[in-house]
Amino acid sequence: TLVMLAISDFAKNNILYEIILIIGLIAGFKVFARSAWGRHFIDGLKFKIPIFGKMVVKSTIARFCKTLGTLTKNSVQLVDALTISAETANNVVIQEIVENVKKNVTGGASLAGSMQDHAIFPIMMVKMIAVGERSGAMEIMLEKVSEFYDRQFNSSIDGLTSIIEPVLMIGLGAIALIVVLAVYLPIFQMSGMIGE
Repeated sequence: TLVMLAISDFAKNNILYEIILIIGLIAGFKVFARSAWGRHFIDGLKFKIPIFGKMVVKSTIARFCKTLGTLTKNSVQLVDALTISAETANNVVIQEIVENVKKNVTGGASLAGSMQDHAIFPIMMVKMIAVGERSGAMEIMLEKVSEFYDRQFNSSIDGLTSIIEPVLMIGLGAIALIVVLAVYLPIFQMSGMIGE
């Protein structure tokens, strides 16, 4: 109870400093996020966050392959299609990787062969694209890859939701219990002292 009261008093007596601190942190983060290094750091971090990172990869791969498949199906040159598809990912790390893939493709390498050197592209995706290249039906295979990872992403969302709901309920219950104890425990202690 004393700790909660101390925190409450500190918050009340330093509102101006808290507002300045919050505004400063927000402004600083925006400047950092807009810088080239900041964007690269944040976009790279998205893929490394536990649980969520894999979901971001699945969503990005699904969107990238869908766009690439649609463009190649409409006779857009592969190199140009890669550029446009990378932009739809809205991630500078992906764009840099695709830029490297484009250089290899321009040099005569296969798309699958150029992708397999980059860990961001799942092995299954690379293998499916390789089959598509050999059979001359790459746009169809890209569409299948997109559908597969789209389903994987939706499945991950459903699984995460089923985990988060009970965790939230337990968390809210724990917070409510702490508040109740903080309020009533001193009363019980005082009652005990009076009884003595």
